[in-house]
Amino acid sequence: SPILDQSTTAILDQSTSPILDTPSDDSGHGTMVAGLIHLVAPWATLMPVRVFNASGSASLYNVVRGIYWAVDHGAKVLNMSFSIGNNSQALSAAIDYAIGRGVVCVAAAGNDASGQPVYPAALHQVNGVGATTNSDQLAWFSNFGGANTDVYAPGVWVITAYPGGRYAEGLGTSFSAPLAAGVAAILETLRGENLSESQAADALSSGITIRGVGPRLDAFDAGNSLDCNGHGGPNGDGGPNGSGGGNGQGGHH
Repeated sequence: SPILDQSTTAILDQSTSPILDTPSDDSGHGTMVAGLIHLVAPWATLMPVRVFNASGSASLYNVVRGIYWAVDHGAKVLNMSFSIGNNSQALSAAIDYAIGRGVVCVAAAGNDASGQPVYPAALHQVNGVGATTNSDQLAWFSNFGGANTDVYAPGVWVITAYPGGRYAEGLGTSFSAPLAAGVAAILETLRGENLSESQAADALSSGITIRGVGPRLDAFDAGNSLDCNGHGGPNGDGGPNGSGGGNGQGGHH
């Protein structure tokens, strides 16, 4: 039977619902991101961190504060479904702070169909995630290239949770990143405190390579790429100690 029956399930899409275009919790963007993480790693505890306002904009100050807050409150994976055109010393320092405390950082590669760097995806040790179509092709809007993207994941008409007991259909690298963050949460479960950033990056990019694009996320391959020394999961000894999503960013706790 189908997962969703459109005759009985309210579905929103970006062609008819412009409120889905802005990365604001008020528009449901954070719920959509969190829903995708939950889809991949349903036992992960989500730590939503709101840094965007009702109009879908955020100050760099609040973004940086959100990163420090999530790390200090036990996040193990940071999902950052936003991008900015210019790097800053403050943003780099916040990411370095997270990496130094064993946090896996995942960020959307951006939706400009460009290879120009965007941040935080282009920062060293951040796993930038581009978008693919359902036919394993580069999405027409997705940023690409080594500056922004370490791995690609589905990001076209992805169905996920939406406020009000509904589901929404959206597209963008904002929705590719949380799929990778969810896989990172699984890796945290398998490795526990022993998962390094480089191990996470290697595992996330271990899937099949799309010709002319790059590696496409594969949760099974990612898990198999680790020499697992622990167990966990929905029926095991526990879930990841961190991953999350919210208004552009979040962490598992």
